[in-house]
Amino acid sequence: MSNNNSSIEGSGYFYDTSENAGTVTTAEFHDSATNTGSITDNAVFNDSTANHGDVAVAVFSGSSQNTGTVDNAVFLGSAVNAGIVSVSATFQGSSQNTGTAAAATFQDTASNSGGTVTGNAVFEGTSTNSGGTVGGDASFAFTATNNGTVVGSVTVGNPAAGTVLSSGVVNTININGSNYNNGTYDVVADGNGGTNNVYTYVANGTVIGTDGAYNYISDGIGSYTSVYVSGYVISYGVVNTININGSNYNNGTYDVVADGSGGTYNVYAYVANGTSIATDTTYNYISDGNGSYTSLYVSGYVISSGIANTIIINGLNYNNGTFDIIADGNGGSYNGNYQYIAYNNPIANDVPVYETVEGVQVLNGTVDYISDGNGSYSLSDRTYPGSGETLYSTPISVEIEGTTFTVGNRNLEADGAGGGELYNYYTPYGELITNIGGTDYYSDGAGGYTTNL
Repeated sequence: MSNNNSSIEGSGYFYDTSENAGTVTTAEFHDSATNTGSITDNAVFNDSTANHGDVAVAVFSGSSQNTGTVDNAVFLGSAVNAGIVSVSATFQGSSQNTGTAAAATFQDTASNSGGTVTGNAVFEGTSTNSGGTVGGDASFAFTATNNGTVVGSVTVGNPAAGTVLSSGVVNTININGSNYNNGTYDVVADGNGGTNNVYTYVANGTVIGTDGAYNYISDGIGSYTSVYVSGYVISYGVVNTININGSNYNNGTYDVVADGSGGTYNVYAYVANGTSIATDTTYNYISDGNGSYTSLYVSGYVISSGIANTIIINGLNYNNGTFDIIADGNGGSYNGNYQYIAYNNPIANDVPVYETVEGVQVLNGTVDYISDGNGSYSLSDRTYPGSGETLYSTPISVEIEGTTFTVGNRNLEADGAGGGELYNYYTPYGELITNIGGTDYYSDGAGGYTTNL
C-alpha cells in the first residue's frame, strides 16, 4: 500500500484518500484515491477514485472519473470522462462522456452527455448522443439514439431480425369508404433493412364497426362478414298473400327485419279486421286483422233451396209450396224465393171442421183450403152433416139407492145447414132399469124411474 507518492518506479497501489502526485509505470486506485501525477503505462481506477493527471492507458470503473488526460481509456459502470482522452475511448455500462475524446465507442446504455468527440464516434446497444457533439462521422446502431450534434455523416445500422420497431400500431380496415379499427400490428425488423408487420386482429365474432345498416363482424384473420343490425328493415311493404281454397289473395303487407344475428323476421300489417280480403261466387273472405279470415256467404247466395213451406191452419201444418234460404252477406240469412201452391189449387181437401154448436165442440163437416197464390188461403167446398145426423150424444142418468143408471140420451142433431138442436131420448116407459133388494125399478119414460106399474 502506498499513500502519497511523489516518485515511484514500477507499480503503485493507492487506497482510501491516498494520492499519486509523482510518476509510476502502472497503478491501481481504490476507495477515494486520486492521481495528480503521471502513469506511463496503464492504470485502473475503481470505486470513487479520480484521475487529475496524465495516464497512457486507463480503465475507469465504479463511479470513478477522469478530469485529467488519458491517451486511451475504457469507462465501465457509472464512470465519467470529464477530462481529455487524446486517442480513443470506450464507454460501457452507464458510463458518460462529459469531457473530450478524440474518438469514442459507446456501448450498452453509455452516453455522450454534453461531451465532445472531436473525431469519429460509434454508438452501439441503446447508447445515446445526449446533447453531445461529434466532430467527425457517427455510426448509430438501430437501437441507439442521437439527440446531439454530428458534424460529419450519420450512419444508422439495420436492426436485428425479430426486433420490434413499433408495437401496438392501430390497424384499420376500410369498409365502404369508412375506416374501422381492426386490431393492432407490430413492425418487426427482418434483419436486412426491411420490416414485416405482425398482426393481432380483432377477435373472431367481434363487431369491428357499424354504419346503421350493417354490423361488420371480424373473422379473426383480418377480414369481416356483414350482418344487418338488429331491427334494420331490409324490405318494406312486401305483399303478404294468403292461400284460400287453392287461390292466393292479398292480405296486407310485411316488412323483412334483421334480427342482428344474420337472420330475419317479418313484421306484418294485415288487412284490417272486418275488411274483405277476397270473394268468389260463394263466399266473402273477411280478415280477422290477425292474418286469418272468416268465410261469409256472399249476399244473395242460395244456401238451401226447395225447402218445404208449411202453413198453419187451425193449429195444423200444411204444405204450401217451397222457399230458399238466402245469405244476407253479413253472416245471417233470410227466406226468399217462395214458390207457393198455385192460385186456386188446394192446399188441403176435406179438412174436418170443428165448431161449437149449442155450446158443444163438435165435428161439423169439412172444408177445402184453397191457395191464393201468395202464401195464404181461402175456404172452399164447405160441407155440413146431414139433417138429423147426430153430432154429439151424452147419457141421461138417474140415481137409485146410491147408484147411477142410464135412462136415455141427450143428442145434438144437425139441422143440415151447420146448426143443430138438442133432443132427449128416454128409456121407454115401464122398461126395467134395475132390481135392488127384490124391488124392480122401471123407467117412467121421462128420465126418471118408478116401482109401480
